[in-house]
Parts: sequence; C-alpha cells; structure tokens
Amino acid sequence: MIGLDRSPDDGGFVITDYDLQIDGGSFGSAFKKASSYNYNVNGFSFTASASVLNLDAGKLYRFRFRALNYLGYSEFSDSLIVGLGSLPS
Repeated sequence: MIGLDRSPDDGGFVITDYDLQIDGGSFGSAFKKASSYNYNVNGFSFTASASVLNLDAGKLYRFRFRALNYLGYSEFSDSLIVGLGSLPS
C-alpha cells in the first residue's frame, strides 16, 4: 500500500483527485499512469497490485503522484522507489 500525504500547500482549494504514476522498472524508463485512482473513493491510500500492473520480481519501480484541485495539477512528488521480491513459496 502506498500512503499519500496531503500537502498543506493546496492553494486554499480542496484536492479532488490524484494522478499516480509508475515507471517501467528499469533505469531511464518513462512514467505511465499506474491505475485509475479517485480520491473520493480511495482517500489517502492506494493499493497497487503487482499482477494488475504487470510488475516483475527483482526490479525497482519508481512511483510518483500529483494532486488535482480547482487550480489544476500540482508538481509531481519526489519518487518513491519500491523493490519487488519473489512471492514466498
């Protein structure tokens, strides 16, 4: 589970959505949308399934997000690097 912290710098407007992205798990790979995410449904947490996102064991993936409100999208967050291990047998 990835926890999102609400930024105090929201311009005075309610955050309505987040754009959560993931890279391809290799150096220099581009970010893409991780999944459909709706703040009104998910709140401040998001569960990313390795099988749904087609993630491979042994790779390091970078996640980032940005918030959306009346003023538009924020800057992207710093990247969070997540290593994916093999499933226990």
